[in-house]
Amino acid sequence: MGILEFLECFDPLTEICVEDATEVVFEGRAEDFPEEKDKAYIIVPSRTNNRDGVIRLFVSKQEYLEKKCGQNKIYVLDALLAILYSVMRKNSEAKQVFLTMVEKAEDYNEILQKWEKAPEKEKEPLEREKQGRWKAFLEEKEHLLREMKQIEPLWDISGQWIGYSQEELEYFAEYLVRRKNMLLERKHTLEAQSWAQCHEDELCQIMKADYPNEGIATLALEKQYGLDEQQARMIFDLRFRFMFGTARDLVERDNMVIGRMLEIFLKDEGGAEG
Repeated sequence: MGILEFLECFDPLTEICVEDATEVVFEGRAEDFPEEKDKAYIIVPSRTNNRDGVIRLFVSKQEYLEKKCGQNKIYVLDALLAILYSVMRKNSEAKQVFLTMVEKAEDYNEILQKWEKAPEKEKEPLEREKQGRWKAFLEEKEHLLREMKQIEPLWDISGQWIGYSQEELEYFAEYLVRRKNMLLERKHTLEAQSWAQCHEDELCQIMKADYPNEGIATLALEKQYGLDEQQARMIFDLRFRFMFGTARDLVERDNMVIGRMLEIFLKDEGGAEG
């Protein structure tokens, strides 16, 4: 089992944080590590320790970058977000720059969709606006990189994590918008799950009575409880879990994971430490 395979087995709650300018620390509770954790100790025995039920695995950033950047791009950018999250919890200015960059990515994504759908004769004025919004996104991206280099002067994340080409940069902008929206959508459905667990008996009666007609059951949930269609269908899909009581821990765990991942995209209520 290689080091990268080991890292990919990490529980979603495992935290990735920046130790210094040259290393990334993967930190988690002992129970969050995969079944093969004993093998993992052999991989980096001199740099891994377990104190008070917490395991810390030190990995060279350069090694991690070189191996991961040739693999799934989404995985690379997710790892980048995790490291940015660690830095931004301690640096309010970097967090604000990141949020502004995401806003510019959303602005660009909006005009790009309009441009793609527009008839050919209407594209020219939209093209000017599209280029303006793209330039604004690039400026904020460069601003973020400057902030990161001040925090970690020996680590250039620009080319290796995000890329330099137009295609890579457009992918990064689209990724930011997609990832934020996905997390917000997941949070929306989890709120419905949490609510459903407080009304389990009533919901089971509806689902038992109308089963197997999913359409009638979901419509009943929408009308009686003011849910939207997505939430109602999600609850219906989990009907057997409700009956056997296996969903509660999963919902609580998912809420923790999604909440942590969403933090980087949301403004701090109390403000980060500068």
